[in-house]
Amino acid sequence: MRVKVLGAVPEDASELAAIHHEALPPGWSAAEIAAACNAPERSVLKVISGGKLSGFVIVQMAVGEAEILTIAVTPKKWRQGAASLLMAAAIEACHQRLVSSIFLETAQNNISARGLYEKFGFGIVGRRKNYYQTGRSAPETALIMKLDIAGRRSLG
Repeated sequence: MRVKVLGAVPEDASELAAIHHEALPPGWSAAEIAAACNAPERSVLKVISGGKLSGFVIVQMAVGEAEILTIAVTPKKWRQGAASLLMAAAIEACHQRLVSSIFLETAQNNISARGLYEKFGFGIVGRRKNYYQTGRSAPETALIMKLDIAGRRSLG
C-alpha cells in the first residue's frame, strides 16, 4: 500500500477536522484547520495511505523554534506507521526552516503518544498540572516535551 506525506490545503480541512474529532475529541474545527493551512508561520502536513487521508500534523514555527500544535491519525490506522511518518516530515520541515528546537505537549497518561515522541528524541522539560480537563476522571497533567535539532543532519 502506497503511503505519502504531502502539504495539506484548505480544501482538506473538513476531512482533517473529522479525523481530529475521531482521534482527539472534540478536535479542531474545519475553519481552524483551514486557517492553519493558510498561515505562513504554520506547516500542515497530511498522510495519505491507500489513496485515503489518514492523518495530519500542524506545526507552528517562529524565530528558530517550533511547536507541534496537534498530530492526529484516524484510529483505523493507529500503530501502522502513519504518526511516525508525520513526525519525521514535521521534523524535516522544521529543519528546512532553520528551527533549532521543537516543543509539544501531551497528556502524562498518553503512553502511546509519549512513546512516539521519545522515539524521535523528545524529552520532558516541564509539566502543567491539571491542564487537560477531560470528561472522564480527574484533570490530567500535561508534559511539555522538547527536541533540539540544531546541527542535526536533514532527514531528506
